[in-house]
Amino acid sequence: MRIISLPDELIEFFTQNYITNLYAITIVSEFIITRKKQLQEAAEQIPAFAEYRQSAQARKDMLEFLKYLKTFKTIGKSFLISEFEDEYKINFEATLFGNTIKEYTQIVKFVINLDDLTKELSQNILLFSIQKNLNYTSNL
Repeated sequence: MRIISLPDELIEFFTQNYITNLYAITIVSEFIITRKKQLQEAAEQIPAFAEYRQSAQARKDMLEFLKYLKTFKTIGKSFLISEFEDEYKINFEATLFGNTIKEYTQIVKFVINLDDLTKELSQNILLFSIQKNLNYTSNL
């Protein structure tokens, strides 16, 4: 979960801080990002992983990971996340947690839409039933 939650931009920024050859930066960044996406696809096929991602333990683990990342220093002895936030003008914490939960937000929206559809269908069935009973009663 830690790896697949990292924004691609952070991976690129990380490699820029450790590799001096511009060509190598691109190759390494793209390789890591590709492997991250492959890992994510594989993880999404594991039901236990999906359950874990929604758990309190996962939130605790991500907070610990965030604490670690905030104290991680680059070779130049500066904090990687602080530099990243300054460079990209984004809130890393929000980005990290956003990457962790965005697919579950889509699931929640689907469930809400499904619930709305079910309510509408129930109302239509009820109206149909009442109308049918009225027609049956008027035919008697």
